Amino acid sequence: MTFDQAAFGPRVLEKLKEKLGHDAPFSAEELAGVTCFRVSLSDSLFGFEKLTGLKTSGCRSCEVEDLSAFTNHRLLRTFNCWYSSVRDLSALATCPRLETIELKNCLIEDLSAARAAPTRVVDL
Repeated sequence: MTFDQAAFGPRVLEKLKEKLGHDAPFSAEELAGVTCFRVSLSDSLFGFEKLTGLKTSGCRSCEVEDLSAFTNHRLLRTFNCWYSSVRDLSALATCPRLETIELKNCLIEDLSAARAAPTRVVDL
């Protein structure tokens, strides 16, 4: 299976081109091989759900309110979110191996989703 540029938000697509060294389309195998991926200055996380091999990820200075693109990322261990408009962390509670969540200057008011599992650490 391959994914063309319509399968990704603009900044996600731009960063994937840099990371993989070529323009879309990207194969599912290529995307699964991406283990560390962060995006900045984005208003969309569209396409992150296709990066099934992520172990470390995050967003910086992004205009996104929720992290639904990270729902059920089974390998994700570390997530950081800096200077972003994120308000909802509930998608991260579905990541079974998540150990560390780092938050700096975000708009999150309810940390209960981040504290859903005892192994998780939240740095504010």
